[in-house]
Amino acid sequence: MSSSAPTPPAITDTASLSKISYAPVPTWVLPVSFDPAHPRKEGLPLTYLLTEEQQHAEERCHYSRLVARLETMQAVQQLSQWRTSFDPLTQSVILHHLRVHRDGTVFDYAQPEHVRILQREESLDAFILHGRITVLVVFNDVRPGDIIETSHSIVHTPRLLPHRHSAFHTLLDAFPVAKYNIALTFASSRAMRWKSSAPEQKPDEATVDGLTCWTWRGENRPAVTPEPNVPGWVLPGFWVQVSDVTDWAEVSAATASAWAENENEDQAPLTACLAEIKARSTDPVARIEQLLRFVQDDFRYLSVNLELGGYIPSSPASVLNRRYGDCKDLSRLLACLLQKLGIKARPVFVNTRLGKSLQTLLPGANLFNHAIVEFTLDGETRWIDATLKRQGGGPLGRWIPRFDFGLPLSIPGETLSPQPAPERKPDRYEIHETLLLDTAGNPSLLKVATNATGRHAESFRLQMEDEGIVNYGKSRAQIQAARYVNAVPSIEPCFEDDREINEWRMVEIYKVFGFTTHNSAARTRSFVMPPNLAVTALPVPGKEKRTFDFALPADIHLEHTMEVRSRTFTQLPVTVKVFKQPGISLKVELKHPAGRWSQRAVLVTAIDAIKPQDLDPYRKLIESVYSTAAWALTVKNGIARQRRGIDFANLPPSSQKPEPIHPAPIRPVPTPITLPAKPEPSPAAARPDGSTSHYDKGRSHRHRRRKRSWPISIVLAALGVLIAAGGVGVYLFFHP
Repeated sequence: MSSSAPTPPAITDTASLSKISYAPVPTWVLPVSFDPAHPRKEGLPLTYLLTEEQQHAEERCHYSRLVARLETMQAVQQLSQWRTSFDPLTQSVILHHLRVHRDGTVFDYAQPEHVRILQREESLDAFILHGRITVLVVFNDVRPGDIIETSHSIVHTPRLLPHRHSAFHTLLDAFPVAKYNIALTFASSRAMRWKSSAPEQKPDEATVDGLTCWTWRGENRPAVTPEPNVPGWVLPGFWVQVSDVTDWAEVSAATASAWAENENEDQAPLTACLAEIKARSTDPVARIEQLLRFVQDDFRYLSVNLELGGYIPSSPASVLNRRYGDCKDLSRLLACLLQKLGIKARPVFVNTRLGKSLQTLLPGANLFNHAIVEFTLDGETRWIDATLKRQGGGPLGRWIPRFDFGLPLSIPGETLSPQPAPERKPDRYEIHETLLLDTAGNPSLLKVATNATGRHAESFRLQMEDEGIVNYGKSRAQIQAARYVNAVPSIEPCFEDDREINEWRMVEIYKVFGFTTHNSAARTRSFVMPPNLAVTALPVPGKEKRTFDFALPADIHLEHTMEVRSRTFTQLPVTVKVFKQPGISLKVELKHPAGRWSQRAVLVTAIDAIKPQDLDPYRKLIESVYSTAAWALTVKNGIARQRRGIDFANLPPSSQKPEPIHPAPIRPVPTPITLPAKPEPSPAAARPDGSTSHYDKGRSHRHRRRKRSWPISIVLAALGVLIAAGGVGVYLFFHP
């Protein structure tokens, strides 16, 4: 085994180096052997011979060992360097073995001259400075057939509940594992509990000298192919959790106590901030709205966990002065300011993925990854995320993601609480596409009218602010060009953003060229209607048998109307089909008045997943919906498009408030909207109701009066024959 290749120079960092040591495997670790000749699984680049995790609750030590045989150069490329990261403020690393086995020869790299330490800040792109140190070792002269064996321990002194122990273990799923071993050693006096992914996954138990050891072990575990479209809250196929935390109230009280450590810092900045808010309005609700916008909009997100180990937020005064923070910092600041306004408020821990699964697990401080705020106004309780930007709808009408459960932080402690479910109007997303069809050689005209409320309005608002009107128009044009070939903007998007009621209204006008296919023999033109977004919003499951739930977009109210206007169309009866399953409703309505063809689909969902046993009815629903909603149209050639009406370019009507009889045209200034803490004149013109607008009614195109061109005798037939077109069912709507 050659060792002459140069080793990358180590970075000298005395404080970090003091946290790295070299020692034999601890005596409490249970020895586990591996078979170097275990047969290879055909086609795989490596073979995992052993994976193990052993913990000692009394020593606060976590021992990890991994043994893998490299079968190909691809595996050599990926595993010829070893690394681990740790928090130097609360952890230290002990290197035991970093070995390369070949033909009975072993070379060990667990020596100081081979070790480099790096502060990589791998999450900097996500605006997170965690302060973790990476230990890196590069192996020399590694070849296919070599066996890499690594073992190390991390000693951890947590800031929260240092006298408790909790952990969550999973196994590798992507590759088969010849042998696995998970073990926990703890004082028999501890009230330790365990849970696993299956009742039959019970540990072997042994007690010696007042210490109890639980062990989960197995052999020849096959690779697990992940199922597509699994909800984030579904736990992995194999997991083991251990904890001696008494209950959730213990976690709540311990966290609240730790957060209170620096609460008595200088209060002057907070007092000055509140005085300014109170001076602007005497209305309590208006004050709260100003405060929410101030914290959500005027503070940038940056997580700096270099001093407190990532567990405890900075003081509210410090966050206020520097104008940045992470979810903990901003939640604590917002809760503090709300309390000083006389509002009952407190931080809440949540998990953005575990969701409803959180309630099924044992209590532990390591099960949360996000902080929000709970407050009560006029007897109504709400959760609010201080890191979300440009929200609207008032203090009680703001949208927040589904967390399902959260842990309020208070002394003497709170239990896990369900997410408040207030009655509020659903967030709506309505799209109406109107195509003035031309088959006489001129461009067709496409109007896209959008009305979005709630989180959908906020998404448009943020995109407009980030991109500006010019780039935003380009982004929208790309979307429409993907739906209607060769769609070219006729004007910039016109919009009105009413943040108070959280509604976004927009209209776009495009010229569309060359999207029809000419049949010279029949003197017709044909085209396939683009997919209805309310239909394609529902994911399509495969035919394979599933073990886990199938994820759905939750809390959706999406309405999409596609309308084609042409004088070739004559009247037919209205047809309506409703497709329902518990938690899902999809209505498809076809209208054929004289001169028009339209399809309107409305999707409403109240669930976020389908159980495996309910997938067959769901598949049938999807198949029926797609066969109903897919259409191809064939129309007479040489027909000029209809004249656009005087209101063709108008914004869609508001779904939240009545439209004024004579709205005043407003010309926009194409710059992003800014909303500072103190109200200032908006760069877009302001209406008396506080809304902003990028809309000029005077832009509506006027057309010269044309000589009326009536088509010759038209026969309209709807053929209920399903044909195959690219694997998707299409109904043929034909005009001879």
